[in-house]
Amino acid sequence: MQSVFNVETFYNENTAANILAFHTLNALSNAYMYYDGRVADCFRLIYDDGREVQFKKNRRGLYVFTDPRHNKDYGPVPPAQSFAQYLQTVSGNEKLFSKKEIERAKYALEVQEFLA
Repeated sequence: MQSVFNVETFYNENTAANILAFHTLNALSNAYMYYDGRVADCFRLIYDDGREVQFKKNRRGLYVFTDPRHNKDYGPVPPAQSFAQYLQTVSGNEKLFSKKEIERAKYALEVQEFLA
């Protein structure tokens, strides 16, 4: 047994290939899997520290390790996504309308509830 990519893998020197499950790599806490079939048929394992490992599809349809420095299908690692959350409140939205518009909207809501 060996530790490759910080995952325990079984190695048999008498076989032509060894199997590594992507779901095991995806479970790593310090890395994430990235795949965009629009760019290339290649899975990328990107570590938090910027290191990258790639698995590119070969002619037989198997994904094999490829050195990222020699994979011309991909450029630099995409930047980490930043997530933003925007909060809207009723009182904040009401400031955008006149008192008459707010009264009409409340009346329309009462009529809608009555008819439903």
